[in-house]
Amino acid sequence: MGAGGMSKSQVSRLCADIDERVSAFLGRPLEGAWPYLWLDATYIKVREGGRIVSRAVIIAVAVNEDGKREVLGVATGPSEAETFWTDFLRSLADRGLHGVKLGIADDHKGLRAAARRVFDATHQRCRVHWMRNALAHAPAKQRTAVAAMLKTIFAQESKAEAQWDTVAKAPRRADNLYRLIKIEPDRLREVFCLRDERYVGKQLAFSFERQRIILIENEITRDLVGKYVDSYAFPDGRLEFRWKGVALSYSVFDKDQRVTHAAVTENKYLSAVLEHIKTEQDKAPRKPRRAGKQKTRYEPTGRRNDGWSSKLARRAKAKLAETSSPDAG
Repeated sequence: MGAGGMSKSQVSRLCADIDERVSAFLGRPLEGAWPYLWLDATYIKVREGGRIVSRAVIIAVAVNEDGKREVLGVATGPSEAETFWTDFLRSLADRGLHGVKLGIADDHKGLRAAARRVFDATHQRCRVHWMRNALAHAPAKQRTAVAAMLKTIFAQESKAEAQWDTVAKAPRRADNLYRLIKIEPDRLREVFCLRDERYVGKQLAFSFERQRIILIENEITRDLVGKYVDSYAFPDGRLEFRWKGVALSYSVFDKDQRVTHAAVTENKYLSAVLEHIKTEQDKAPRKPRRAGKQKTRYEPTGRRNDGWSSKLARRAKAKLAETSSPDAG
């Protein structure tokens, strides 16, 4: 870092100079109207009173009427409480922030209430936070396609164009789904489907989502052994398999229908597992039960344990007998 050999006093002077500049930046007066205001927060770990605690860091970014974007303020607090947001926004208003028409932030109730109370502005969900919430409801394998289509919607300049018209955005990479697209509304289901390839085996069969797909033999499918067919998994659960755009007829053999010891354990069918175990137990012959006492390894010796079984105890017993005998006196 090039800071070798610096004394503690030099470090303190540098930090004091930085603190003075940061305070001047965060306390500068705000001139003009700022129609668009972005608000967000994050949490960081800080040392406080000899302990490591989590603190909320909030930031405000705005765009003025000239289209210039600036960071207006930053503050730290214990949490994103409504009172904390209210004090922060009021400090911005005291510095001259006015003319706010639209506040962009996440769906935090305290933030929305504070912005409505201080600026009386319309609230709009942050696109990043909204995208995260929306993708949480999509299947994991289809999130890439869903995210690409949602980005396409956001890229439109008007509501009419957002109905699957076009987006003037060239792809950055060959595998980037965010690209120029034209699509008809009736082809929407094909846009949201998950496309993949499957290798066709000798029996015109292949696996797909724990199922065995068997193609119906005809003039087209006879020549597909050793080749790849296109699979289309639609959001409503339907499946299609195509070869060069031609839909192929198929039948489904569900492996889970075969209730074997390995299959039911793998698929966690508890009722089938218990039924299988009971069937196997019924097959085994029952062992006859013996009435009365059960045979053990214990064999009686006829000797009674009087508590003097150890060698040391026998010596003590013999010595006691010698001292108590009449001849010992």
